[in-house]
Amino acid sequence: MPNILFLIFVLLLAACSPQQPVDNGLRLTDGWHARVIANWQHDRPDMLHLSADEQTLYLSFENIKSSKPALGRIMPGSTNRAERLLYGLKAGDGLRLDAHGRLWLGEETSGGYLWMIAHPEHLLAAQHIDRENIATLPKTIRRVNNAGRMAHEGLAFSTDGRFLYLLDEWHHGALYRLRLADEQLRVFHRQQGWLPVQQPAQARSTALHLHAATFQRGEDMELMPDGTLLFAETSTGIIQQLDDRGSKPVVRPFLHDAAIAHPDNLEWDRQRHCLWITDDSRLSELWRWDQHGFQRIAHTDVGEITGVETASDGRIWINLQGQRQGQDQTIELSQ
Repeated sequence: MPNILFLIFVLLLAACSPQQPVDNGLRLTDGWHARVIANWQHDRPDMLHLSADEQTLYLSFENIKSSKPALGRIMPGSTNRAERLLYGLKAGDGLRLDAHGRLWLGEETSGGYLWMIAHPEHLLAAQHIDRENIATLPKTIRRVNNAGRMAHEGLAFSTDGRFLYLLDEWHHGALYRLRLADEQLRVFHRQQGWLPVQQPAQARSTALHLHAATFQRGEDMELMPDGTLLFAETSTGIIQQLDDRGSKPVVRPFLHDAAIAHPDNLEWDRQRHCLWITDDSRLSELWRWDQHGFQRIAHTDVGEITGVETASDGRIWINLQGQRQGQDQTIELSQ
């Protein structure tokens, strides 16, 4: 009987303890552990965003085919229930919740749309929509045409919630600002500030015509505690900072380190007071910048680390996308 009790104890301990996956190629710095909370076959999970009550983790899927999901969710807890929610969009990427609980989802493809989903917590699993026929859309899903057609990668709201900032992931991509009250779109010009975009469907050509500032493949955006915005310019390896708090907006380099060749996803960790950065180079890495220096926390050479997100209790989530062997995964990290 004592041997049986000991065996039960060992099995329970193994079931409850976070385990580092050993078959997905993820390597962690000493003192860190990982456990898989969702498998996604080959659905290409990208961005992650946590609901205000921290009960739901939304994620976008970077799929071009409408037969593959563009949006999913996980209930990160004891069950880790995972669902594929929305089909019919192209290359789901940029992902943010606003102060009203509405979910904004961008398509990261040339001519991509921005979508707004009211009450995303009520979305049914495996829902299909026709992105080109807005008359058939459910009442809770809206295509935001005034946000422009572009590769909607970076999304971030201003501190006061008046503006949504948009970044076009293109080699000559511009930075835009959508005023939510009247959905007026403007583009950033280094000398002249925010210039109006009269035809949002022609946002890219308008930006070039106005000689707006362009960036080489802008990626994720992140709101900082001081109200400034960071965004990753992956082709240059620079993390830029937008300060839009004064009379004239200013963009300047914020972080640049030779170790991080292609910064991608960004996340400000309010618990640890640090910035998380993913690098989508051939050796994909997860870095932590603590305002003094950089520390590499995880790396892999068999896929890409995407979509870092943090919770108030210290939990951290990432995705492993495009693995050459095995499934795409969402993973919880702990220290």
